Amino acid sequence: LLAAGEAKRFGSDKLSEKFQGIPLYRHALEKLEAFSGLSRVVVTAREALAEEAQRLGIHIVENRQPEQGISHSVSLALQELLSQNPDLEGVLFLVCDQPGIQAATIQKILNEGCLHKNSIVCAGYDGMRGNPVLWGSTYFQELMHLTGDTGGRQLMKQYEEKIRIVECAPEELKDIDRREDMKEYPKGGFHMLMVHVNGKDYEVEQDTKLMRFLRDDLRLTSVKDGCSQGACGTCTVLVDGKATKACIPMLSKLQGKSVVTVEGLSEREKEV
Repeated sequence: LLAAGEAKRFGSDKLSEKFQGIPLYRHALEKLEAFSGLSRVVVTAREALAEEAQRLGIHIVENRQPEQGISHSVSLALQELLSQNPDLEGVLFLVCDQPGIQAATIQKILNEGCLHKNSIVCAGYDGMRGNPVLWGSTYFQELMHLTGDTGGRQLMKQYEEKIRIVECAPEELKDIDRREDMKEYPKGGFHMLMVHVNGKDYEVEQDTKLMRFLRDDLRLTSVKDGCSQGACGTCTVLVDGKATKACIPMLSKLQGKSVVTVEGLSEREKEV
């Protein structure tokens, strides 16, 4: 968890500001609580945040030079984690000013990283990329030599072909940079989506690609993750009777439509 920024655009210590009743940093720590089985570190210079993190059993790395930008925090985190485990295969970087990110999305990023070693896996929505980002060990040395306040973005530009996006709700990607963002932040949480699959209705909290919902949430394995780009057709399903590649549409585009996978076909339909 990267929590050492100077918050110049906000004008004060934004991570200690109350957001939805609790300090902003507490939202991020609550997400980390869900992953107690993994090595967790917080890079910060804030005493209150550090004390709370330690109470939760999270290791603290002190950043005494926050003016060097987020790249310095990335390097400090990597050095600490590699000292704990030199054979580390990947690190997920989470920022502290993105309160909407869901633990379920973080888990999906981790799952994707396990399936695709040495890739770069990030949260995203409809082509827009954001945090968190999971980096395979191939990139550790380059990450530790980054400079400035753009973090891994400059490195991602060099490895576009290695990036895999885990779709999430757009609200999850919104961060808080300015004081006005506190007021503009979506209220009321996430809008429930209704998805009709194989004759059953499912309520879904976050928008995602149809393929990810069918495979990850409903465990419908006939829908294959072949290319994730609409080229191979191994994820084809029927949407209102029309053959559709499930890696393309978002669930929000399928409201009022009926989705059928191989598992939902009758025996006669399967034979045909």
